[in-house]
Amino acid sequence: MKPPDEPLIRRALGAEILRRRKALGLLQRQVWERAGLAKNVYLRLERAERNALVHQLIAVAIGLDTTAGELLGGALDRIARGDVPSAGDEWRAAFGVE
Repeated sequence: MKPPDEPLIRRALGAEILRRRKALGLLQRQVWERAGLAKNVYLRLERAERNALVHQLIAVAIGLDTTAGELLGGALDRIARGDVPSAGDEWRAAFGVE
């Protein structure tokens, strides 16, 4: 089995970040402030518009009261289930991105 491609991983991780945020009832602003990230950095991660650097992933995990391992594990589970949104408008519609 070959590893998933980069865009698929990025979309799965963004979906997992969004799922966790919504499960906690947090606004995007609350997460980026708790994480200590710039607004545009956090938004681009949640929307799967950029790859997460390790320190950014750790910061997001802290902002979401979880671990980077949990977020990555959730993303990999999504890939295994085939539960990864496609890019663009389908992503926003499927996951209600603000």
